[in-house]
Amino acid sequence: WSAEHLNAWQNLDFSIKTGNSSFEEIYKKPYFDFLNDNPDKLHAYHKAMYQYAKDDYKRLPDVIDFGKHKSVMDVGGGYGAVLENIKAKKPNVECVLFDLPKVIDRVTNANIKKTGGCFFDKIPNQSEAIILSRVLHDWNNEKAKLILQNCYEVLPNNGVLYVIENCTDKIKIDLSLLSLNITAMCESYERTTIEYISLAQNANFCFQVDIKLNELQTILIFKK
Repeated sequence: WSAEHLNAWQNLDFSIKTGNSSFEEIYKKPYFDFLNDNPDKLHAYHKAMYQYAKDDYKRLPDVIDFGKHKSVMDVGGGYGAVLENIKAKKPNVECVLFDLPKVIDRVTNANIKKTGGCFFDKIPNQSEAIILSRVLHDWNNEKAKLILQNCYEVLPNNGVLYVIENCTDKIKIDLSLLSLNITAMCESYERTTIEYISLAQNANFCFQVDIKLNELQTILIFKK
């Protein structure tokens, strides 16, 4: 994960004492702003995330019947691995990828509709279902709630939100070091199922059910 992670961990005492990001303390900007200012590092990050996602979410279209939706948007979906898996199983579903323009510009899959923007500003009103796959864990409660509120605003009535996360209470593996890394890098942490549900309910979503995806990830399903 390159020198920036090492530097953040060498100053881990700052995060432990304050709960704030040691990365941001060192580099004077949030981690994702740093990536956005360094195109090569941003590309390397999203290539890595793409490879993780292709494997981690390969069973997603088998666990969830996305065919019941005319359209699905992956918000903060990087290079589109989640939607590629869905499109391969459900070719009639319109798949919309939403991420920053400089990320979207590198996506070449012609079967996926691409829309650039920032999920802290406004999400386009284009789909009846939204996926947030390992997005919320990168942000503190205040920013995570803003993302959820923006998702809520653009979903139609009875629209569905799929949140995919490593819910700590659903996993036998100890995620303490991973959570600590997220604190050091992003000023967030790995949450429990109840904590994610609470965040979504604070954005007016109604919790429906949770479904185990694999050894690590759980799908939390909400409705507007």
